[in-house]
Amino acid sequence: MAKKDRKYRQEQAAATAEAPVQAVPAAEDPAPEKPVSSGLVLLFWGFIVALLFGTWGIESFTNVSEAKLERWLMLPLALFCVLILFLTRKKKSPDVPEV
Repeated sequence: MAKKDRKYRQEQAAATAEAPVQAVPAAEDPAPEKPVSSGLVLLFWGFIVALLFGTWGIESFTNVSEAKLERWLMLPLALFCVLILFLTRKKKSPDVPEV
């Protein structure tokens, strides 16, 4: 059984060695994408840090239960993430037709 496998592998190696290598045509360079601005990155991480410190402050100085606190803090976090995704979305090219 091992001899058959070895023979099969040798045949495959010989077949791939004999096959001519075709050059792949170079694709056109797409339009350079605008990177996300550093201000937007700082805004995102600043909001996360403010949310963490706000959570710590509310939990330390009030008697709000942790479950209620988590529910109320997830809402602004979710809205903020949607806002960041909206601001960083890619614009559609006018040359690409709608499907």
